[in-house]
Parts: sequence; C-alpha cells; structure tokens
Amino acid sequence: MLLQIPDIVQAYGIECEKHFLNVAILDSHYDFNCQTAKVFSSLLSGEFSQKDSDCNGIKPVQFRKIASRGNAEFSSTRQQDVDEYIRLLFDRIDEFMKKPKPVDAVRFKLEQRLEDKATNRVRYSYTEEVVLSLNVPEKSVSEQPVKTSETETPIRPTVSFDECLSATFGKQHIDDFRSPITDEVKGAIEQYSIATFPDYLIIQLKKFTLAEDYSVKKLDVNVEMPDEINLEAIRGYGKQPEEMLLPHASAKSELTLGRPLPGIDPAVFEKLCKSGITPEAARRAIHITKNTGFDAALDWYMRSVGDRDINEEHPDLWSKVIALRVLQLTSKAVASDIDGIAIEQLTNLGFSVYQARYALQKVNTGINDAADWLFSNVDTIPPERKDEEIKDYFFSVEVPKECRDGKEHYRLIGFISHMGSSPLSGHYVAHMKKDSKWYLFNDEKVALSQNPPTMLGYVYLYERCCDPEVIPCDE
Repeated sequence: MLLQIPDIVQAYGIECEKHFLNVAILDSHYDFNCQTAKVFSSLLSGEFSQKDSDCNGIKPVQFRKIASRGNAEFSSTRQQDVDEYIRLLFDRIDEFMKKPKPVDAVRFKLEQRLEDKATNRVRYSYTEEVVLSLNVPEKSVSEQPVKTSETETPIRPTVSFDECLSATFGKQHIDDFRSPITDEVKGAIEQYSIATFPDYLIIQLKKFTLAEDYSVKKLDVNVEMPDEINLEAIRGYGKQPEEMLLPHASAKSELTLGRPLPGIDPAVFEKLCKSGITPEAARRAIHITKNTGFDAALDWYMRSVGDRDINEEHPDLWSKVIALRVLQLTSKAVASDIDGIAIEQLTNLGFSVYQARYALQKVNTGINDAADWLFSNVDTIPPERKDEEIKDYFFSVEVPKECRDGKEHYRLIGFISHMGSSPLSGHYVAHMKKDSKWYLFNDEKVALSQNPPTMLGYVYLYERCCDPEVIPCDE
C-alpha cells in the first residue's frame, strides 16, 4: 500500500541506489534505509512477479527484523495490528531519512478545541498525525436488527461513513472539567477538527471494543466507505476573532496574590502580611472591617483566627481576584484582547501598535494615562520580540511545523482488510487500485478483484483529487 505514495516510491524505489552507496557493504545488512530500499525497489522492479518463474514473491525477513528492532511487540511472533505497524514504519522512516521527508505526504495536523462552559473561553491544541483514526459507533450497530437467513448466517449491520465522522468529530461533553479561571466544575465541550489535509490520507476504522471481561473484541460490521470523500465540513480554522483564549494554568493556584485588590488599603494589607498573616486572611480582615485601619483588621483577625475559612478568599473578593488574574493573563498573551479602539487612537498619535499595547499594559488606567506615559517613556520600551520568543505559558498554542495542505477532496486507491474474528489472530490482505483496476494482494499471491469488499476494510488509503498547496502553519 505504501508504494501507492509517490514520495515513498521516489525515496526508496527510484533513488534506492543512494542508500546502497552510502553504507558499507557489511553494514547494509543492518541498515534500515538499505533494507527498505531493497524491498521496495524489488517490488517495483517486476522481477519477482514473472509468469512461470520460480522466483516469484518476496520474503522480507531481514527487513522485518530491522524495522522491528528495539520494539518488543513487533519483534515477537504474535499477531500484530497493521495500523500500529504503519505508524512504526513511519517513525523509522522519519528517524533514518533526514531529507527529503516522504512521510510528509501523509502527515497532517489534528486540532483540538476545548470550550470552558464556566467562562465560554476556548483552548486550542494541535497534534501531528499520520493516520486518521475514526470511531465506529457501536450504538448505530446495535440499533439495527441482526437478521438471519435460512441457513442461520448472521447479516452484518451497516454503518455509514458519515456516522463514523460524527462519532469522531462531534462535540463531546466533559462533565468533570474544572475551569482554570473560576475553579468551578461546570464541564467543557471538546471537539476535534483537521487543521491541514495531506496529499494522501490514511484512515483507520476502529472496529474493536472492550468486551465485558475487558478483552478486546472485534466489531463484525460493514462500513460504507465512499469511493470519493469530501472532508471540508471537518476542517479546523483555529482561534476565531471573537473568541477569548483559556489559560492552561489554574487561576486559583496561580492567584495566591501577595498584593491588595481595588478597595483594599495597600498600607494596611502590607502591615498585616508582615505580621505573618496570609494574603487571603489579610484581604478578608480589611474587607470585613471596611477599611477602618490596621488595628481594627488585626483585632478581627485575632478573634476569627480559628475560623475554618480564615485563609480562604472572601466570596465578595473572589470575583475581583478572578477578574484581575484574567486581566493579567490576557495582557501576557500574544493574541491579546486589549481594546482595539484604544490601540488605534494611540497609533494615530504616531506610536506603533507594539508601543501602544505595551503602554496600555504598563499603565492599565486608561488611554489618557497611557498616552502621557508614552510621551515621557517611549525610549524605555524594550525592542519588540518575535512571536515565538513571547509565547506565554498560559495561552501558548503548540502548533507543529509546516505541513502540506490542500483541498479536502479524496478518492479511494487502496485498503487493507483483517480476516478473522479476533484482533489477536487472523490474516491481513490488501486491495490496491491501479489503472482503474482493483488487485488483491494475499502474501505472494496477486489477482484481479472484480468486486473489492470496500465495506470490510480496516485501513484505507485515499489520494487527493487535485494538486496540493503548501501553506505555513502559523496560527
């Protein structure tokens, strides 16, 4: 199946000789690139598929040893999962093939969007994948009646491709999510999207589940995999202009503020803290005594020191604490939500956007004070740093390096099927489409396939229907 991908054909087939020439003869037996090039170039040559020949078929014994080297599971003789083996091979290719990177043909970014129900703020994170794993909804399977024919042969239930997409990319509710800002357990909404679409898309159908005894059970189900698919509906576009980012850290854990709040006398607060009173208790004492001075606050504290909540933030102050922390976090973020009108007015005075944003963060008392501060202190503003140097801990969005991207329209060119009732045993066969004809590959045997069983596949290979584009992955 991998030889359907031109990048891999080029790297290990057409340019196979460079791998042989770059390694000493005695070392080639243990070199991954040499063994891979040996197998792939042999398959492409056609020399081992001659009619009436005694040398038909290839047994890649040494390739298997080298590819599985260091992996206890794949070095064994137990039944292995083809999806996991494909991922292993791609890891090996990435490790030993520095340039070019043939795996880039199938590499893509998966986008995770998490929305905090307590604040409606969102968090984006990205992971790099080479195989798109789709959930097969068991509910759809169980809802359909399992009919039997006259010979009592069960008929497999059928699940549509769209149902698999919905089960994978639909919104998922996380009930026990604790807001990092309000510290409330109001839950969150999680949803995945595809941020970039590769030239070739490998899809795995998760046709397995856990049985009652916690063993892995194979789902005996048909999945209607279309010859052509359009995945535009599940493309991810990252943070939207109207969205506010959610910090990665907990506001409560970060917010044991050793400072007063608006409405809290700073001199009294500092004096109480120097007396060994916690910041939370000091603010509580000042708030309850209504800012009437150090003696009143200290007297209240001494009378209430045994209270269970003495060292907790007063409920009336917690909203101010959260608001202040959100302001601090937001002002640190690269994608800050500072008032655009204020920035525009300051830039009209001749200051840069960076200088305007810096002054608004520095002064934090309004546009007029920010303007006065700029006229007096503009020379003290540090040079503007690159975005990658000022990614903030709380709002950083980890984005993988550049990935190929293009249209979301694909056509089916191959699939691998698992034959057997259990994931722990059985046999794999492959169907590949070449020159509009389907071929069945079963070990060393190859035959035309008139009606390829596309509904029974496990891993599918799709190619893009149009030429790719390459765009930067800067978010």
